[in-house]
Amino acid sequence: MPSVDHPYHLSVETRPASEDEVGRRVHSRFWCRCTVPLPEDDLLHACVLTYMSDMSTGLISLADDEAAGGASLDHAVWFHRRPRLDDWVLVDLVPQTVAGGRGWYTGAFYGRDGVRIASIAQEALFRNATV
Repeated sequence: MPSVDHPYHLSVETRPASEDEVGRRVHSRFWCRCTVPLPEDDLLHACVLTYMSDMSTGLISLADDEAAGGASLDHAVWFHRRPRLDDWVLVDLVPQTVAGGRGWYTGAFYGRDGVRIASIAQEALFRNATV
């Protein structure tokens, strides 16, 4: 296993994918990138994509105003192509269901050229926001 001596502090920038998502607390479709240049290291880029894949929840549009996202329970990432995460990627999260305090969503990462880089599936806890 290669040693990890990257002196990077991960900083990520996001922006809404469309005007109708401006002002929403959590976006289900957004652009994202690492704000520091990254070296040509496929493992490092894969790690950044994995980090980004858990930054938001694809469940916000299914939950009512009283619900708040909680901890991730299951999280899977499938890499289809080599990612470049110091350039903008489109993250598209699709809610599937929220029931019994748990929610499940799927999603995908796309490069600027529209080609799918990775797919994700995640289950998360949901709790009452007023507790």
